[in-house]
Amino acid sequence: MFRKSVYLFFFFKKYFLYLHTKNKNKKGNDKGRIGKHHLKQIRNRKK
Repeated sequence: MFRKSVYLFFFFKKYFLYLHTKNKNKKGNDKGRIGKHHLKQIRNRKK
């Protein structure tokens, strides 16, 4: 049961990042690659 929830968490995390990069691709800023550095930039932009 615990392991299943962990897999679900990672799946949703990956899916969220996938959607995020997809939206960025429409703007042409990024080529679908995302990492910790990108996440930090996104967080800073929101502030």
